[in-house]
Amino acid sequence: MRILSKSSLAPRRNADTQPSRSESQHLICLICFVIAITLGLGTRATTADDLTSVDGKYIRLVTDLPPSDSLTSYVASFDEAVPLWLEYWSREKSSIDDWRMTGYLMTEKASFQKRNLVPNELPDFTNGYQRGEKLWVVNQPSDFYTLHLLLHEGAHGIAEKLFGGAGPPWYMEGTAEYLATHAHGETGLQIGIIPASREVSPYWGRLGLIADRRRESKMPTIETVMRYGDTAHREVEPYAWSWVAATLMEMYPEYRDRFRAAATKGRDSSPQFTRQFYQDLSVQWPVVSARWQLLCNDLEYGFDRDRNRVMLKTSPLLTNDAVTMRLATDQGWQSAPVSVQQGQRLIIEAAGRYQLQTDPKWKSEANGVTIDYYRGIPLGRVVACFVPQAILNSPYMPKLEIVSIGAKGEAIAPCDGWLLLKVNDRPSSLADNSGSLDLRLQLEPRK
Repeated sequence: MRILSKSSLAPRRNADTQPSRSESQHLICLICFVIAITLGLGTRATTADDLTSVDGKYIRLVTDLPPSDSLTSYVASFDEAVPLWLEYWSREKSSIDDWRMTGYLMTEKASFQKRNLVPNELPDFTNGYQRGEKLWVVNQPSDFYTLHLLLHEGAHGIAEKLFGGAGPPWYMEGTAEYLATHAHGETGLQIGIIPASREVSPYWGRLGLIADRRRESKMPTIETVMRYGDTAHREVEPYAWSWVAATLMEMYPEYRDRFRAAATKGRDSSPQFTRQFYQDLSVQWPVVSARWQLLCNDLEYGFDRDRNRVMLKTSPLLTNDAVTMRLATDQGWQSAPVSVQQGQRLIIEAAGRYQLQTDPKWKSEANGVTIDYYRGIPLGRVVACFVPQAILNSPYMPKLEIVSIGAKGEAIAPCDGWLLLKVNDRPSSLADNSGSLDLRLQLEPRK
């Protein structure tokens, strides 16, 4: 998965939030300030009438905060994001020659309302809103989340400029979330990323919310997300799931081009937009739904999209014979070459020796190593799961049951669908594994 780089949303105060800015965030701000000067972006801060204005190429930021490196870095990062957004949608720079946003970053929203800088006809937004070439963001407890909101509303603004709108709620908010989730790397701003840790993305909270719903078995189906109405995003949760939907579509080349091209129909926010998108992928939809369930089950900080991409056939082979497969240890879920039927019993045997990580080096066999555990199962142990071919009459997905297999184990299929296997490891830590296992699968006739 290629991350684009240079070479409103209520804060969730739970285990996924941080109490203050870290020293690393201040260092990032300083780096952004140096980058802005080096690139000649021309940001400058002025004060008038107790407000501070910071001017960049694509945004003029007006705020009741005093001049600071953080403000300069917000504007510099916004200016860096714009070419990345154009690249994402394959648009030329000339398409926005006359486009520039005015952003209002507010610690006291009421004072901006008194100055008539927040129109009375705007909805009573909590943290962010965009209309035309203006955006409004309430200042957040962390630089990361404040910049995320500025980029989110900016993505809405440029989509309106390029396409006349941004589509229905799931698509509009999903793309804006995707294009606003960012990191600062050696080459500058990166967008379309999955944050590496909670510490580098304080107060963002999306992955913490997803983890909560996973524990509660309350993860929505992708169809539920695509039916969000105009008022759904008054709460924070729909933003998280819309972001996951965009992340799924970006993970797979067979969806990515269609997903991005749908932006050209941005003026259409009706259900017809979603119906057409579904029809374009209808033959693949059982696979889309299965991949959605696997992504929601595994998504966490540092998730490696390339190594967790799941290859599934729309019509895998049905058989009662024994089959074999090679299982890579540096990849996530891998599909068995057969499909299973509800109630069918399987006996799985695994053989092989492989390396789980490089520092320190841990050698493992199919039973795994008990020196470390992931989700209650020894690291490196062979595990299996069953994903249904269809989820009917429910807004939520069934819980994905993980079966511990080891060197030899058995399982009974709870549904008609796919059998998937992997070695148990964190989805962020697959790159330093090496080696493979040979599996033998015996499928018994359904009783």
